[in-house]
Amino acid sequence: MFPFFFSRKINLPHTRLELNNGIVTLNEQRSLISTPPYDKGAAIPKDNFFGIERLMLKPISTYSNAYLGSNAYVGLFCFKQLFEELNYLGVHEVKTYSELVELRQSKAFQDGVTHILKVLTSVFEIFQELTFLGVHIKASGSPTSTINPQTKTRLGLHIDSWDRKHLDKRGNCRNRICFNIGSKPRYLLFINKNIADIVEEDIQQSYLEQENIVYLRNYMSTNTNIQVTRLLIQPGEAYIAPTENMIHDGFTFSNVEPDITLTFLGNIRIKDTEKCIAFKLVPHAAKIGIANSEA
Repeated sequence: MFPFFFSRKINLPHTRLELNNGIVTLNEQRSLISTPPYDKGAAIPKDNFFGIERLMLKPISTYSNAYLGSNAYVGLFCFKQLFEELNYLGVHEVKTYSELVELRQSKAFQDGVTHILKVLTSVFEIFQELTFLGVHIKASGSPTSTINPQTKTRLGLHIDSWDRKHLDKRGNCRNRICFNIGSKPRYLLFINKNIADIVEEDIQQSYLEQENIVYLRNYMSTNTNIQVTRLLIQPGEAYIAPTENMIHDGFTFSNVEPDITLTFLGNIRIKDTEKCIAFKLVPHAAKIGIANSEA
């Protein structure tokens, strides 16, 4: 399970996390009306999320060598001032992809991105340069948000592969920071288990013979009770996560406002632990939550 590092500006951190009791694989027998449609075999979370109790969060030492110096954590941080500066440039007025292209080509916006880079360097330990992945706009309302640029279909739960490493080497991949610069809350969905642990359980080592997406979809289709964690990210906040080492996707509730994000890829590590709350979810917390939700 991944450790969590939340900014102390995030009040009541346990209210930001929800759990469900499994996933659904989409095929000919079980489909979902979506525009664009989902890939055949795509996996999505079951829509039965429930809140957790404060006692389900176990504090951990922020000075533990097991966590510092690693990309393998989930973080949530507040950047309200940067958010207001981007709004001043007109981000909230963007409704379409063509409007977004026009905005991000402006010198004022490019200067804003340069400023964000400087702020991130002052707040986090940045090893090597950050890669700007861009600003993205997506329609809201589907169970997952990522679209395959080649097929124009929804991927469902997946892993990123910017570093092009094999599944058993994912622990060394870069993580990412993703800002919610839209006007509505959004969510990070993820399975709280790193890829190394998944392939370690594979006695047959079938991951060596299959494409990553095929292997992970097969894993999810045979482990449909595995839980999905949902992390709430408010406008002006950013999550940090090892999305190359974690099955995940994004989600926004249906509304008229688009989902707009700004993302960097890099080795982004915790710098000032005094400004963070560090914890893990208590093992079997999910079972407690399921029992409470069914009571």
